[in-house]
Amino acid sequence: MSSPAQATRLAAVALLLAACASPGERHRERILQQEAAGAILCGIIGGVIGHQFGDGRGQTAMTVLGAATGALIGGSLARERAISRHEREAAYRAF
Repeated sequence: MSSPAQATRLAAVALLLAACASPGERHRERILQQEAAGAILCGIIGGVIGHQFGDGRGQTAMTVLGAATGALIGGSLARERAISRHEREAAYRAF
């Protein structure tokens, strides 16, 4: 096999692999963005709810606890939703 033919085949394989990787990379970025947005929004809501309980330092502790819990739950829910949405879109494209 000649050198130009090998280079052409190698370039074709590289382009195919790059094309296959691009949607997954975009999907991962979208999931991370949605996860971060869910964590921030629910963290704020959890902090506001937590602030309603306790007095003094207890109130501060409840605010922090509510914000942390809200952020964990919100990030997890947003991630699950983004992944299931991607799976539905992939199944739709398969048909």
